[in-house]
Amino acid sequence: MAFDEPESTAQDDGLRLTRLPLGRSGRRLSFERRVRLWLYLLGLPTAVLCWLLMREHGVEWLEQGFVLLAVVLGWMFAVSVLMEQIVRPLQTLANVVAALREDDYSFRARGGQRNDAVGDLALEVNRLAGMLQGQRAGALEAMALVERVMRSMQSPVLAFDPEGRLRLLNVAGERAFGLRGETAIGEAAAQLKLGELLDIGDDDVISLGSGLQQGRWMVKRTGFRLRGVPHTLLVLSDVSAALREEERLAWERLIRVLGHEINNSLTPIKSIAGSLRGRLAALNGGSHPLSTPAPSPLS
Repeated sequence: MAFDEPESTAQDDGLRLTRLPLGRSGRRLSFERRVRLWLYLLGLPTAVLCWLLMREHGVEWLEQGFVLLAVVLGWMFAVSVLMEQIVRPLQTLANVVAALREDDYSFRARGGQRNDAVGDLALEVNRLAGMLQGQRAGALEAMALVERVMRSMQSPVLAFDPEGRLRLLNVAGERAFGLRGETAIGEAAAQLKLGELLDIGDDDVISLGSGLQQGRWMVKRTGFRLRGVPHTLLVLSDVSAALREEERLAWERLIRVLGHEINNSLTPIKSIAGSLRGRLAALNGGSHPLSTPAPSPLS
């Protein structure tokens, strides 16, 4: 099959597609009609040759008509059989490719052999079907693994589409936000009271809950594409214990510094108090002109 220069290009999901024509010209006739027309034209010289031979031998016109009719009918039958041999394998391969497009990998073309144009095509289509089937099985196993990991994660994971609708929510996210995945998936973030999550930047810390149940979470924000559509992925990490530990260490450092400063302030006070105590003891033990005896309790 001959290919011409690229006829047109199209933009689809960010990929530049190049469309190649199936023939050298832009005929409107289908492939089957073109082949059938060429086969009929190839039979025209045979009919003309038969007519010339019958005319040369003086065959009557009625007999010539019967012979030409038999030749034409025989040639038409041969063309039909030949077209069946050409079109049937192509239709089979088209059905296999259509099944692949519908994610059905159970169809295979039979009778393909090497060193044959149609046979090589059938074998390559079968190989493509096997490769796609293996890739699908691997993708399903990977998705099952991802779902199992998502269910076992202790960190809430959420994903939103460009319209702000929730597309992914794991079990930890259901517990953290009090949602049910069956009813929350597909709803807008504003309706689920999650609109503030879309405005939070990467590595920001938010508070969830109230009272003793309040927790602090660090948000990791990233993006991914699903079927060419950009999505926003949010992973929340509980940093309450880490922040409480940091606060405890900060209080310990503050108390240590305050204790050191208080000790430094009390040292001179203690020294002055000791000196005053010694002087008072000296004054009370010796005679002093200003000192007077203590009054008697009977006077």
